[in-house]
Amino acid sequence: MNQLSRSLLFVASVASLTACGVAPTPRAAAPVVADATFDALSASTLQKAFTRVHRAIFNTIDADKDGWLNEYEVGRHMTMAEFRKADKSQGWGSAGRLSRTEFVDYATRTFLWFHQDRDSFANSFRQSLARAFNRLDTNDDGLLIKNETSLADLRRLGLTFQYPKLHITVPIRKVTPEQFQGADKTGDGKLSQAEFEDLYIEMVVAALGGDAAPAPAPAPPAQPVPPAPPAPAGK
Repeated sequence: MNQLSRSLLFVASVASLTACGVAPTPRAAAPVVADATFDALSASTLQKAFTRVHRAIFNTIDADKDGWLNEYEVGRHMTMAEFRKADKSQGWGSAGRLSRTEFVDYATRTFLWFHQDRDSFANSFRQSLARAFNRLDTNDDGLLIKNETSLADLRRLGLTFQYPKLHITVPIRKVTPEQFQGADKTGDGKLSQAEFEDLYIEMVVAALGGDAAPAPAPAPPAQPVPPAPPAPAGK
């Protein structure tokens, strides 16, 4: 596979969007204008978006679904040095495991920007999404309709979210009507590039299994209390 023509890398060694498949016929990129009513992925909004992504990654890594990450669960995703740095509760009862908040805060603060300028990171992220957007925009009108984000379109594009730093890779194969409608901030049934960026984050979070905290396990049913034995008869 020709990586130059068939891959769209966000940022080396941080997070990437890979688009594989048949290389499209070269064409002029349609002009993409972000809606004035929608906040595009600036550095600050990208950080908020990746906070959600990191919450979803936490749920993926949390194999036993107990709401904590232990050193075995993070073994292939973080080094022990990183694990200890993220563990702010050392010396307390939860030492040696990461809470959801500890993991998300550490990943967002330490892994996301990968020592790059925040605005440069956001710009390169948006440029890669713009290339994916333009490949989906088959009629070159600078907008995406539902028919251009079908399962067949996504399969043809071969979107895959990769987070090499955490050794996470998930295919992006589905857009639900609810996701499309939620991203369509203007309600016109079409997505601008800025709206597509929002949709992409929703697709990534969904592909990772969602960012909501798992529901606590139900408490075991109360056991009936056996009746007290009768008092011995008085003499």
